[in-house]
Amino acid sequence: MIADRFALTRRNAFLSFTHADPPSGTHGDISADPAAAPWDLFAEQGHDESWLAPLLRDGRAFHTAIDQAGQAIAACFAFEIDTGLWEIGGVFTRPAHRGLGLARRVVLATLGELKRRGLAPRYQVAEANTPSISLARSLGMTEFQTLTHFTSAP
Repeated sequence: MIADRFALTRRNAFLSFTHADPPSGTHGDISADPAAAPWDLFAEQGHDESWLAPLLRDGRAFHTAIDQAGQAIAACFAFEIDTGLWEIGGVFTRPAHRGLGLARRVVLATLGELKRRGLAPRYQVAEANTPSISLARSLGMTEFQTLTHFTSAP
């Protein structure tokens, strides 16, 4: 209907996943301490400390990390997007440690923590991020929505 009136260019799409019964268990260290957050890893995914740190301080977010020799080598975070609904994001593994299942472990730990708290997970992935889509599916997540972004010239 909109395309009948405007010239649209498709830009990107994001797939949203959830899990009806997330697995339990610990696979990484969970923390809400902004001082302990691996900001360098989150920055690799374009997430800035200025918006996430206040959520961590207010208990509206937590992060999960796997450390080696005192340095985070894989991490992600979860934050509240609506009452009872939390987004998992910022999943990143240092390049030298990829292929070892570390992203899987931090996401599993995050899913387990959300389950423990009685919160629903959402995992949103850019359509071009096939490793992350494969990870979501391998963890038993189900896709429930695709958000497609378009632009139009004035």
